[in-house]
Amino acid sequence: APTAKDHCDNDVHETARDIAQRIRKEIEDSTECTATIGVGSNKLLAKLGTDRVKPNGLYVVRDFHDLLEPLQLRDLHGIGRRFERKLVAEGLVTVKDVWDLGNDGRAESELRRILGDATGKKILGF
Repeated sequence: APTAKDHCDNDVHETARDIAQRIRKEIEDSTECTATIGVGSNKLLAKLGTDRVKPNGLYVVRDFHDLLEPLQLRDLHGIGRRFERKLVAEGLVTVKDVWDLGNDGRAESELRRILGDATGKKILGF
C-alpha cells in the first residue's frame, strides 16, 4: 500500500513535470524553438536526464539508480579518454561496475588507485 511519503514524492515529481512542461510550452510559444528539460535533485542528474531525451523532451529523475546504473563511466563529467582507458583496463566500464565494488571503501580505494586521489574521490561523489 502507498505510504504518505510515496504520495508526497509523487506529488513533487508531478509538480516538477508540470512546471517543466509549462516552461517548454512557453519557450516554444515565444521562440518557435523546442526545449529539452531534465529535472533532478542536483545539476548532474538533471543534465543526465536531459541527455536521455534530447531533442525536445522532458525527463524527471525519480530514481537515480535507474538513471546511473547503466551509464558508461565515460559519460560522467571529468572522465575523458585517458581516464576511460585506465578504467576499462581495470574492468570498470559502467557506474554499476563501480557500485559492484561495494560500499566498504573498496570502490574509493580502487578509483583513487586508478585515477589518482582527487579524481577518484570526485568520481565516487557522483
